[in-house]
Amino acid sequence: MKILLLMNYNGYHGREYMSALLKNKITFDVILIKNNNTLKYNNLEDKRTNSNWQPEDLEKMIDKVENHYCYKSIEDPELLNHLNHSKYQIGIQGGGLGIINKKLIDKFSLGLLNFHPGDLPEYRGSSAPEWQILEGKEIIATCHLIDESIDTGDIIGKKKLNLNYSDYFKMRADIYPQISLFLIEVIFQIIKNKGIKILKKQNENDAIYRKYIGDEVIENLKVKMKRKIIF
Repeated sequence: MKILLLMNYNGYHGREYMSALLKNKITFDVILIKNNNTLKYNNLEDKRTNSNWQPEDLEKMIDKVENHYCYKSIEDPELLNHLNHSKYQIGIQGGGLGIINKKLIDKFSLGLLNFHPGDLPEYRGSSAPEWQILEGKEIIATCHLIDESIDTGDIIGKKKLNLNYSDYFKMRADIYPQISLFLIEVIFQIIKNKGIKILKKQNENDAIYRKYIGDEVIENLKVKMKRKIIF
């Protein structure tokens, strides 16, 4: 099975996934996109987690990867040429890459995977974890195939995450380390089945895109979590 991790250079999400893949001795290649988004996304995660999330250093891991390549953007023609030549079966979206065009998606014969910290399709958007908690639910992550829209592709699987709900920052810091465990489960299942089994297609009648929840609501949520009055 030819697997590619596609990630922003030094991005937290991709580093977490890379660490998990290496620890589980899964053979994969990495493509690093060197753009200006990484610092913005990492700073956002530092704010969300109070810097409690510190994935393993990229430089300590990269030489352990089968093959790794750098490109300027996901629109780089050289990237598409590489994908044409390499014929990957599975892609893993390592975070912060924005909307990926169909030409790139179609380069993966089985599909390009995304792991979203929300129960799709009811919880779309970057504040999906907070909305689930506010509505009295534990956080469920969804693995889905990427299509040309955001959080809309066919669902591969779901998993309730084992998180610390007594502290907002620790909860946020635990999300992607927990999702990385889910990633490994999905990859091993794909390897075992020699393909992807679709759990279900998303019903757009049930879809809700959850807007950013707001700093004031988050501050109230932090207090409720410390007082253990969220569920």
